[in-house]
Amino acid sequence: IPSPVVGLQLVKGLSGRVRSATVTSAAGPRTVTGGVLRSGLGLRSTWITSLASLSLARSAGPVLYGRAVALRADAKGVRNAVLAQRVDGVWSQVAGRPSGGAFAFSAKLSAPTSFRLSAGAIVGPIMKVPVAPLVRISPLDGGLAGTVLPATPGAVVEVQQLDGVEWLPAGEAMLDEVGAFTAGLEPGTYRARIAPAAGFAEGLSPQLRIG
Repeated sequence: IPSPVVGLQLVKGLSGRVRSATVTSAAGPRTVTGGVLRSGLGLRSTWITSLASLSLARSAGPVLYGRAVALRADAKGVRNAVLAQRVDGVWSQVAGRPSGGAFAFSAKLSAPTSFRLSAGAIVGPIMKVPVAPLVRISPLDGGLAGTVLPATPGAVVEVQQLDGVEWLPAGEAMLDEVGAFTAGLEPGTYRARIAPAAGFAEGLSPQLRIG
């Protein structure tokens, strides 16, 4: 059975056991026998009296440093749902839903992190949330000035120039102790890039026209 399962409909026989099931995943719906469902989900039998599901969703892509991630949680068929975040290797509760059901949560992030939804002994999959450095640039006489957060003194920033539809290397600059940098450039359209490092995703600035 493909994972993750996002929908499940059961057809029971006269005995009350599951005869067949329609399993919906990202690949679409698929009908399987009760035996296939039991083995695919690691169940002890096909005698299923209730269904429960835990799901977490968010917009795709890395979250910018210092910006908020918006999570959509849904705890169906269970009570006492707990949303936890992993901080320094330890899971800590950040939100809860005693009645179960759907709820939203948001938090500003300053580092990559993970979330999970649970309800008692039922634990949902872990959602990893990447974080990208916040890169800003502005015009400067003869070039541009920029900042990168979090500040990583000594890190190298690549300045790229737009050539048609391609971004080509145009120079490099080193971050100072507060995460600032400057670069001398000819007129053109530029952006700044910092490579993935220390668990952070790639950081890209908005493009900037000079001259």
